[in-house]
Amino acid sequence: MEQQQQPAAAEDGQQPLSFARKMRNGERYWAYKMGLRITLCIAMLIGIGTSAWLVATAFGSQSYFGYLHGMDTIIMPFVLAVICLSLIWTLITILVPLLRRTHRPVHPGTAVSFELLLWLALLTTGLFTIVCIYQLDSFGSYGRIDDGDYSSDYSGYYRQASNGTWVYKIDWVSDSYGDPKYHYNETTGDYTYGPRPTKADVKRVCGPQSCAEEDAEINKLWQQKQQRETVDIVVAAVQFLGVLLHFVLFVWACVDTHRRNTTGKEAVMRRAADEALRDMQARGLITIHDPAMAGRAGGGAELRPLMEGEAGPSAGREQAPG
Repeated sequence: MEQQQQPAAAEDGQQPLSFARKMRNGERYWAYKMGLRITLCIAMLIGIGTSAWLVATAFGSQSYFGYLHGMDTIIMPFVLAVICLSLIWTLITILVPLLRRTHRPVHPGTAVSFELLLWLALLTTGLFTIVCIYQLDSFGSYGRIDDGDYSSDYSGYYRQASNGTWVYKIDWVSDSYGDPKYHYNETTGDYTYGPRPTKADVKRVCGPQSCAEEDAEINKLWQQKQQRETVDIVVAAVQFLGVLLHFVLFVWACVDTHRRNTTGKEAVMRRAADEALRDMQARGLITIHDPAMAGRAGGGAELRPLMEGEAGPSAGREQAPG
């Protein structure tokens, strides 16, 4: 009967470390942070899909529709860019400890900077997305849509017909519309204007496109209003979830940075203390009975200066960053 093959032993005779143990040696709480980052990646992927749809379906006639959906059209490209940056950075923080031989994470100081910038950026774009939602929600809510084209000769607005279609209506015409002619009254000797212009006399002026195309865009926007508003809500929720997760990782990175700096200072102090002890022992001022410093069987200590990066007898084991 063939014997079951035993796992290969490490070169020093010990069993090889498991993947989880190697990751923990590089970063103590790697599993918790990895869970936060994977959740963040999933949320940002949803945000990229929804915000990209909003950008792709945005109305291009911003010159005269800016008052309707200007925030939605202008803000969404920035939202998409910030969400993409969040996804890229999070993927980097996942891959670096996985691909490094030592499984050490990204430097905590770098993590502090990026996490801070990302949760502030997502908070800003998230608040602007709330404005977009409010703007879409108020579109046509009061039974009329104001005209975005300004004219000093007339004014009008869109009103919804019984069949649900939005139709443009003129509500005011200037007395000077249409270059009215003066008329002289020979009896009274007065000059008077000709007949006052009526709403039927107004020739409507539209934007770069024709008035029919503008009316079609208004009705198209109305038909997509509920869908765009729902997608905007999803984009806003994704951003605020990103704010929360990046903020937690930011605080964690601050703690890791403080621990790293404190550990470095302690290492310098231990090295200085070891050098001082060795110098005092070399001068015969003290005798240290420490197996770590004992030289030969006679109990004497073999003294030599510490090399660069070498820890003395007072050095403790450096802990992995949190």
